[in-house]
Amino acid sequence: MKRLGIQTLGVFRDLHADLWGTLATLRDGGVSYLEVLTDWGADPAMLAKYRAISGGIESGWPRTAIRERLSRLRAMGLALEGMFVSLDRIESEVDELAAFCVELGIAYVVFSPPAVGDDIVACRSVVEKILSVGRVLKAAGVEMVLHDHDTDFVVVHDGSGAGKTLYERILEGCEEIGLGAELDVGWATYAGVDVADLIRRLGHRVRILHVKDLAPGFAAMERERIYVPAGQGACDYPAAFAAADRYARPDYRIVLDQDPSDRDGVADSLASAAYLARWTDR
Repeated sequence: MKRLGIQTLGVFRDLHADLWGTLATLRDGGVSYLEVLTDWGADPAMLAKYRAISGGIESGWPRTAIRERLSRLRAMGLALEGMFVSLDRIESEVDELAAFCVELGIAYVVFSPPAVGDDIVACRSVVEKILSVGRVLKAAGVEMVLHDHDTDFVVVHDGSGAGKTLYERILEGCEEIGLGAELDVGWATYAGVDVADLIRRLGHRVRILHVKDLAPGFAAMERERIYVPAGQGACDYPAAFAAADRYARPDYRIVLDQDPSDRDGVADSLASAAYLARWTDR
């Protein structure tokens, strides 16, 4: 059985209103570690969107706040094991990032690829940038993982005419640094991907399953209204976990990722945690 983590972005408004009370509620509901958005960046448009829907609340954790909060997190039985970063931002600060992770015991950093569409030249440029950063992180013992969105499953053709998704091409191009996949099951489902088959193809590259679910009929809905607790929507989690147990790295992680919406993020996260209890250690 596996420990359950949570990406704090989905509950950032609740954390702003009552940080320690919300964390205690999530812990009591089965969460044992956090993956946080940091001031090493995320897409500016995404951050602006979340500020707009929350009345100006910032969704990330500054690194100064991480330092201040870490001892209390540990005292209440919660670990901080992952950080979401921006590839463009960390490119010039990777040494500082690596030292920060080593000092605080943060196991992995996760990022999303830049939007390059089906351009093979741009894809190769992204791979080179990741390799440059990833070599430093790997030498420090910090794992680097790639998060997907629906747009990352565009098919990119190389000079031979062979086509693979952008997500798979980046992972294959970064084998040297052991780049892992943080596979967001919800966004892969949104893109029309057979998630179980994708896990089979990626094999041991799959290090984390990001868990969100999409309401039936999601394709015709506004994005902010498509999210539902795991097990209540269109994502086939029994098939995804069966594939992960067979093909992914044996110690793959499970991380809740309830994207911000007009729903109750904490209630949805607790409902997801209860559904996931069959695959997690509670």
